[in-house]
Parts: sequence; C-alpha cells; structure tokens
Amino acid sequence: MENKKKNKAIITIVLALCVALVILLFGTYAWWQTTKKQTNQNVVGSACLSIEFSNESGDIELEDMWPTTDTDGYKLEPYSFTITNGCDKPAYYTIDLESIEDANKVNGTNGYLAANHLKVSTDYDAARLFSAFDPVTSDSNTGYTIIETRKLKDVYIGANQSRTHYLRIWIDENTPLKNQDESSNTNRYFFGKIKVVASQDAQQFANTPNPDSCFTITNDGVLTSYDINTCGTDLVIPESVNGIAVKEIADYFMVDDSMGLTSLDLSQVYELEVIGEAAFKEYNNDDIALIIPDNVEIIKDDAFYDYFGVNTELILPDSIKEIGAYAFGFNGIYLKLPSYIETIGNNAFELYGDNCVNSTLVIPGSLEIISDFAFNQYGRSSHINEYVMNGCSLVLSEGIEEIGEEAFEFYVGPQLILPSTLTKVNGANFYFYDSTDVIIPSSVNYIGLGSFGGGFRNIPLLEKQKKVIIKRANADGMTIPWSKNSLPSYVIFDPNYGE
Repeated sequence: MENKKKNKAIITIVLALCVALVILLFGTYAWWQTTKKQTNQNVVGSACLSIEFSNESGDIELEDMWPTTDTDGYKLEPYSFTITNGCDKPAYYTIDLESIEDANKVNGTNGYLAANHLKVSTDYDAARLFSAFDPVTSDSNTGYTIIETRKLKDVYIGANQSRTHYLRIWIDENTPLKNQDESSNTNRYFFGKIKVVASQDAQQFANTPNPDSCFTITNDGVLTSYDINTCGTDLVIPESVNGIAVKEIADYFMVDDSMGLTSLDLSQVYELEVIGEAAFKEYNNDDIALIIPDNVEIIKDDAFYDYFGVNTELILPDSIKEIGAYAFGFNGIYLKLPSYIETIGNNAFELYGDNCVNSTLVIPGSLEIISDFAFNQYGRSSHINEYVMNGCSLVLSEGIEEIGEEAFEFYVGPQLILPSTLTKVNGANFYFYDSTDVIIPSSVNYIGLGSFGGGFRNIPLLEKQKKVIIKRANADGMTIPWSKNSLPSYVIFDPNYGE
C-alpha cells in the first residue's frame, strides 16, 4: 500500500494555460492568441468584447501532483480571467479547453494523461472528468497540435458587464497506477489552452440560459424567482436582470427547489446587500465552498440552513453586519466571521465545530451579545458521545458582554480567556471544558446554571480536577449557580489571581 501511494504521487500535470480569444461580431472574424507568460494585467480585444488577464501568470503548472479528491481540488488556487462586454447589447460566449501536444516536454516520459483521469471545475460548478464534457471541433490553423477540444460551458453576458471565471484542474482520485493495457500512469503530462468564442448571435447559443428569462426581479432590485426546470441546476446569480442590478434575494427564493441544485455561485452579484429568509434553505453541497460577495450586509433567518459544507471553509466578508437565526447548518473545517458583525441569531452556527480540525474561531468584539445556541457544537469531538479536544480553539474578543444559553455548550478546547468586558454567562456553557482552570473576570456578575461545571453539570470539572477562579473577593452582587454558603471545592474567589 505504501509503495502504491508513493508511485501515485509522481503522476505529473504541467498545465500551461494560455488564452485565445475568438470574437464573432456581425459576421466578422478576428483572432488573438497570447502565448507568453503574463507579468502584468493584460487586455486584448476588439470592438466591444475584450479579455483581461487578472492574474500575474498566463500559466498554471501543477507538477508532481497526486491523484486528488474533489474536496482538495476545489481548494487549489484557480486560474482566473475576466470577460468584459463593452457593447450596449448582450452577448454569448463559450469557454473551451484544448488538450495540446508538447513534444519537447513529453520526450522521455510516459506521454499524455488521458482525459478520463483529469478533473475540471469551472467557476463554482461541480467538478467533472474532462472526458465528460462535450467535444467540439478543434481549430486547424493554430501553429500547434491539438489532441482534442471540449466545451466547458456556455455563458450569457449582459450589456456593459464583466464576468470573471475560475478554472481548477487536478488528477482524479480514482486514477489507477496502471491502465488495463498495463501502461503506467506515472510521469505523464497534460497541456491545456483555454479558448473563448464570443458572439452576439443568440441563435448559436439557443440552449444557454439568459438571466433575463431565467429570473424575475422587482424594480428595486429584489430577485424573486428562478426557473430551475428551464435554466438548469447550476445556479449562477447574475449581476443584473433586465438591466436592474440585483440588490436583494427574496425570502424563500429557492425554498422549494434548493435541494435540486448541484452548485450555487453568488460571486458575480457585486451589489447584493441582503440574502432573504430561507432563500437557499435546502441547498447542500459538501464539497463546493459557498462564496458570499463582499457587499452583503444581512443574511436572514434560515438562509442556508441545510448547507453543511463538511469539506469546505466558510469565509464571511467583513461587510456583513447581521446573521439571522439558523442561518447556516455549516459544519465545515474552518469558519471566519465578519470582523464587524453586530448580530448573530440563535442557533446560527449550531453545528459548526463537529468537523473542524486545528482551527481557531474568533468572535469579534463588535458582537456584544452572543445569542443562545449560536455555536452549540463548537470544539466537540466528531464522536457523538465523546467530549475530547479536536484541535479547535476559541478566542472571545474584548467588547463581548453576554454569552447566551448553551452558546458554547460542548466546548472542550484549549485555554479559554474571557474578555474583561463580559458581564453575563448564561446557562450550560463550557461545561465539558477540561483544558485548564477557568478564570472569570471581575466584570462578570451572572453565571447561569450549568456553566463552567455549575449546578447539575459539575461532573467533568470534578473528574478533571479543574478550578473555576472568580476574580472577586466574594459572591456579593453576583448570581451564581452554586450555594454561596457552601461553594464546591473547585470554585475559588480570588481578586488577585494571576497578578
């Protein structure tokens, strides 16, 4: 098994991605090809359409790459490029990927990697084997040899709009060490070239969803519906519909159809401010990260409740000020909260932490009150009946004043430092905490039943011989879950502790 894994690891992709732009406008034909490595942003184009390189290199080189799971493939740094339509009319384009020969680099190797061993993901669409994409006729006058060309996707672009695309390529995790003919898959190469073919002839793109017909929108920019049966299960929310910028996604937008979605892309909605209640409640794709655009300020109750994202990270932009109750069922590997968040509703991330590994959850000080059950499972081992550290830690920032009921019920992570601004810890928090002694600042005047081993949930602290140290002279003016006349042995009042 060790030898097999080692041999698989030397399968190699060198993916030299250059971009060719083919523009078809009113019967004219023009062709550009960039083949050199890009060192700065570069724009090539004609008339209304242009292509802009938004990264510093026109190439992606993935060398000595292992067969990779889709989960890890989605984490690869993508190759990105932007298409801009400078016309006052909408346009269409296809994104093709050419598999090309490079005799110099393949010389002395085992040849080219087969299309059925290569995984491709465009934008945030579900990954597919390269061989599963539709083949198209390859260009003949290119100056290089094309093995095959396959169409990755058709795209509609509105008048005076831009679309940024992201391409990720990796070796499929099921790639065998040897093929049926006993030829080895090690030391093989893939060389690819992206080609964009654009047109304003709608008849050529009859099957390409047009946002103007796929969505309905109000005059003030609220997106109210999407035709999943006509426009498909890979949902891309557009920047605008019928010339109206999308600023809000309505309550219950996809509540009846979200379960049928294979992917969800919000990355292009630059003016989006509000995501409505239960808008995508049943959407769940564990492998594709959910990207919330930077302008969003409010995510309402239940917006993504069934989005677990077990194998992904969820990074929420700093523009978000309010997250509603049950907003996410997120149970991924890493969660970054907005730096200036003001409200997080009850149970907003109640499942997060069961699957996190060696990550830190930072609660910003702008969040004065942490609501009930907000991070209920955080820091708990993935084994349901075991309460052991899984490598996740918690940072509570200065500015936090109150921790709600069972907000961190199962936290068992490393040392917990409570902010000096904290005044109230409601019940059933941290009662499986067993890392170090708990130090409660003098600002706290209320500790609810079950917090820090208080009341009927004192067994873990007693077993671990941990102490609750309250930096006060006594319990005067405090509400505590223990008898003031008969404190348990692990509760100590000491105003000078640590000084």
